[in-house]
Amino acid sequence: MSGRLTADLVVYGLRGLADPALSPDGRALAYTLSWVERTEGGDAETRSRLLLDDFSGGPAREFTQGRRDSMPQFAPDGRRLAFLRPGPGASAASPAGARPASPAAGGAAPGTEAPLQVWLMAVDGGEARPLTRAPKGVINFAWSPDGSRIAYCADVEPRADANPADVEPQSADANLAIVPTAGAQSANAAAGNTANPAAGPRGIPVSRVRYRHDALGWRGDAHFHLFVIAVDAAGGAGGEARQLTDGDWDDLAPVWSPDGSRIAFISGRRDDRDLRALTEAYVVPADGGAAQMWSTGLHSVGAVAWSPDGRRLLAAGSPDPAGMALWQSWLYVLQPGRPLRRLSDDALRPALAFPATSRQPEIRWQADGRILLLGERHGRSYLYEIREDSGAARPLGDCGGLAAALTISQSADDDGGDAGSDNGGNAGSGAGLTAVVAVAAPESPAQLRRFRFDAGAAEDGGADGGAEAGRFAIITDPNAEFMAQHPPAGLRKFRVRREGGDIECRLWQPPDFNPARRYPLVLDIHGGPNGAFYDAFVPLQQALAAAGYLVLAVNPRGSSTYGEGFMRAVLGDWGGEDYQDLRRAVEHTAARPWVDGAR
Repeated sequence: MSGRLTADLVVYGLRGLADPALSPDGRALAYTLSWVERTEGGDAETRSRLLLDDFSGGPAREFTQGRRDSMPQFAPDGRRLAFLRPGPGASAASPAGARPASPAAGGAAPGTEAPLQVWLMAVDGGEARPLTRAPKGVINFAWSPDGSRIAYCADVEPRADANPADVEPQSADANLAIVPTAGAQSANAAAGNTANPAAGPRGIPVSRVRYRHDALGWRGDAHFHLFVIAVDAAGGAGGEARQLTDGDWDDLAPVWSPDGSRIAFISGRRDDRDLRALTEAYVVPADGGAAQMWSTGLHSVGAVAWSPDGRRLLAAGSPDPAGMALWQSWLYVLQPGRPLRRLSDDALRPALAFPATSRQPEIRWQADGRILLLGERHGRSYLYEIREDSGAARPLGDCGGLAAALTISQSADDDGGDAGSDNGGNAGSGAGLTAVVAVAAPESPAQLRRFRFDAGAAEDGGADGGAEAGRFAIITDPNAEFMAQHPPAGLRKFRVRREGGDIECRLWQPPDFNPARRYPLVLDIHGGPNGAFYDAFVPLQQALAAAGYLVLAVNPRGSSTYGEGFMRAVLGDWGGEDYQDLRRAVEHTAARPWVDGAR
């Protein structure tokens, strides 16, 4: 063992992988490589670039040189890549005579990057060209099936709803009244500070309950809405962006219908939307018009995908008014005028992401009635196949940890439909498909793994020296050499029995664990309360284990990936039986001879 994995090394030594996107023919893979740099001033700044792997056996090539490039997506013809990069948006400048907008108001503070925009670049090289100029930036996007348009989701201030694509951001004073608190006013008066009455602690008045959002921070009165912009033959904007949605709510995650005439998306438009995190599935004409809700009967929707014929939607959702699809959802077939039809059961939880921060793992509805998706069970991710007619589910491959992204190539016998995008309406039979997942494994924080459907298994080669049937092959691990020099913690899994069932536990042991020694024990408790621990590399747990601690990660009742009943057991009893589960796990572990009971 060459060195201990310290907290500093966790931050500055490790690299991340995200946003895998296969080309339509499955012969190339684009993805985001990220890392953290220490600036001259001592701050930590995240950097990211796009890499392109042609599966030739050599290393992936660096495709972009930007400071913060992410979320690549191939055009349907495979000749261009769209991706996110800061600027040059309208938000890079303020109106004449106005002070720069504050970060709280959505503007770019002096010395900071402009908001993210959609850029285009030819796969065979050349200069990247900006496509969008959204004042507050773009968070996700999707190609139309014919590659002539891109739908994107952008942040919009209320005053810009009329046509935010052409409106410059307002100054901080125009967007938000930033006033000194009463205490600051008194202190300024006592000090005789009349030149700057706003000096000292300040408050920002808000006008809605949900002025902040988990993982996004300050939201104020801004909302996410959908736009469509044409793409010309040269890879530039073919006109002004058209805003498709507006209103006092968020519209997220656009998904094109197979014929390109409509866009499905997720929104939360109930009257109590500021009080409850509930969402619905809507469909809007791609050329503009009224949106229609398709998910009547569901209280929460986390992802949608089109049927191959474009007549139905597949939704990962929940009918529970007290639940969230993110924590536990099932697959439903949606069709206007028809009752909901549930396909899946508690055998799996569809893998979902926060729509406002990440692209959803792909869900593919094949023409032969098979549905391909990522599913989670007992703290581990699998590639699943579900039959449309019966709902029968079977795991095709074990992802080897926690998979956060899935991309599936176009079927080999398709005629050029949109496989690399998010439309989910691929019409192929499935022969020749390739899937790639981004995985956090117990031994590595970031890997890309490939699965070949035609062989019913991963391909014969890979960084892991081959793969058995039903397994993914590692194709990229940017931390392999680093982890060889700084070994990860060892994982020991076990269950403890309590009334009501078994409780699954994960114990992370120091890399040089010796059963003849005694180690202090740390209990790590996940949040939610419906979150879960996985067979996955968690930086905090790894740093503690490397420092000589045993780290106990328990999934008590209330945790997700163990079925609805187990997840709901915590509702109305938070700190009750779940606490007893944790206590039982600690007692069981502390009885081991290599645990220091005094620490």
